[in-house]
Amino acid sequence: GSTITPTGYSFDQTAGQSIVQYSGNNTSGAKVAHGLGAAPGMIIVKTTNTPNSWNIYHKGVDATAPEDYYMTFATDARTDDSSRWNDTAPDSVNFTLGNAAAVNGSSNTMIAYCFAEKSGYSKMGTYEGNGNADGQFIYTGFRPACIIIKISSGSGTGNWILVDTKRNGYNYSNPFLQPNLSSAEDASPTMDIVSNGFKLRSTEFPTNADGKTMIYAAFAEFPTVSSNSKAGVAR
Repeated sequence: GSTITPTGYSFDQTAGQSIVQYSGNNTSGAKVAHGLGAAPGMIIVKTTNTPNSWNIYHKGVDATAPEDYYMTFATDARTDDSSRWNDTAPDSVNFTLGNAAAVNGSSNTMIAYCFAEKSGYSKMGTYEGNGNADGQFIYTGFRPACIIIKISSGSGTGNWILVDTKRNGYNYSNPFLQPNLSSAEDASPTMDIVSNGFKLRSTEFPTNADGKTMIYAAFAEFPTVSSNSKAGVAR
């Protein structure tokens, strides 16, 4: 059912990750194969031959129709626009495009990074903030090495947050980056990263706003999934 043939691709169904290069055809409803064998929970698209913002799909950006919205790393808001994903959810074979130049401009070259959830390796989901230093515990089933967070409820206003275990490596002091800003890392404590998820430890707006829904994508430090989708040997 694909209508755009990739010009280059690399995919790993075990890890649930693929990179796809394609040329746009400026046609709403165009379909591109992602190679994952499961519906992606997150897709990041960028033009490489023209200046356009990053365009991001995340399955948690809306409770009922996440395919109606897109986000970018350039701003802190979400946008309702059918010209990105054609208001069509990705399936186990394809993701669908509108006719926006940033994702499907005629003769534009695009690169798409696609991620499907894999037990023991990656998780994409949502949680609700409580505005309290004793925040939510978010279960991932693995110790995350990298976590990307963005407020998505309402207008979606709020900076992107990226936390990892490599720059400091110990809890309550892991600095975070903000991909939509050019500022240096922020050393304000936000969370504990633990063996099976992360625990919010901040009242700060971007990660734990009271009553607001946040989307996240987390990737494991020590993946436990194997090629047969069974848990790997403990470390």
